[in-house]
Amino acid sequence: MEETLFQVLSPLGHPVVWGAFDQQQPYPQISLQQISGPGKHTLTGRGGIETARVQINVDAETYLEARNTAAQIVQALEAIRNTGGIVRCYELNRRAAHSAADGDVIRRFSLDFKVRYRA
Repeated sequence: MEETLFQVLSPLGHPVVWGAFDQQQPYPQISLQQISGPGKHTLTGRGGIETARVQINVDAETYLEARNTAAQIVQALEAIRNTGGIVRCYELNRRAAHSAADGDVIRRFSLDFKVRYRA
């Protein structure tokens, strides 16, 4: 699942990472993390199709950059159907926020997706 999401988002032309960036990257930046989705097991082994909740954060210098990048992400992920082990992606919700540090204000859109994938 992780590799497929990375491959789908990389062509958008922005830095993409699972977790956090190790060093400063240009904005907008896209970071992903799985926030829920335990594996399913049966008496015969691991289940076939699992569901995870993935949070995608878009950090940008302006609100419009963050919003437009978030829209590109939604369009790209909701188009996934039976690709690289992913069955389907659904946007669950989105939140807009900002943070101030050292005089800079960074805008953030956080998107939550339900990702159905083959284990």
